[in-house]
Amino acid sequence: MSSVSKGIAIVTGSAGALGKAIVSRLAEDGYDIALHDVPKNNNALESLAQDVRKKGRKAIVVVGDITVESDVKNLVETTIETLGGLDIVSATVPLDVL
Repeated sequence: MSSVSKGIAIVTGSAGALGKAIVSRLAEDGYDIALHDVPKNNNALESLAQDVRKKGRKAIVVVGDITVESDVKNLVETTIETLGGLDIVSATVPLDVL
């Protein structure tokens, strides 16, 4: 693991193109990241988590549906418990979900 984290971020929609770009930039900038997307994208999230770890940052995968309140609560609680806090939330979701 590299130096102390600049902070902790949640990125929803992490498996999509925009989400991946945000995750990559945050990792390069020194943030530890909770990757989030729907369960069907779990494999893509796990691969992305490995990329983040290769950059010397911590990464966790939390799957769920951003439109389900209990899933969002789980995402935030898991992030805080596992990574130690929460500083940034980047919410990217497809337009057809809104």
